Amino acid sequence: MLFMSLGTEAKKRLTQRANDFKLNDYTLATFHAELTEMFTQATGVTFERIALFRRRQRPSESLRDFHAALSKMVVKCDSGNRADSVVRDLFVSYIRDTELQKRLCREQMDPEETLRLTVAYEMGLLRQRTIQEVQRNSGPQEAQHPQHHDVDMNNTLDKPSIEE
Repeated sequence: MLFMSLGTEAKKRLTQRANDFKLNDYTLATFHAELTEMFTQATGVTFERIALFRRRQRPSESLRDFHAALSKMVVKCDSGNRADSVVRDLFVSYIRDTELQKRLCREQMDPEETLRLTVAYEMGLLRQRTIQEVQRNSGPQEAQHPQHHDVDMNNTLDKPSIEE
């Protein structure tokens, strides 16, 4: 009954796959497994590597998120013990911040150090933007309320010094 409910392409593929196809030999689980294997598009290591090598940092993507995406992708690429180095090299190659990219190219760092530096760099940029935003928002208010520091110059000049 399951075989009869299949479409033409599925029937054709299933019978080609099992030349001695015996409908009674299939349980529901083996039938499902056969169909899943037939219609699941397999991707090879080459495909995964191409996807990895084409991956660039997206405009709104943080450095940490970009690094995490590369790290996830490299697992599918059969890179062995060089996976961390591959991620580091691609990360440095395709980050959007050219100043950071130049710095990372000049310095010899292991993959962990590269990630630590870039996370610290990004946190610094975020803090800097926050400070600039606060200053921009509070700038005109300070101009409206100038602070006066009156200093009595006579009192400061007449005090004896500690050395006397």
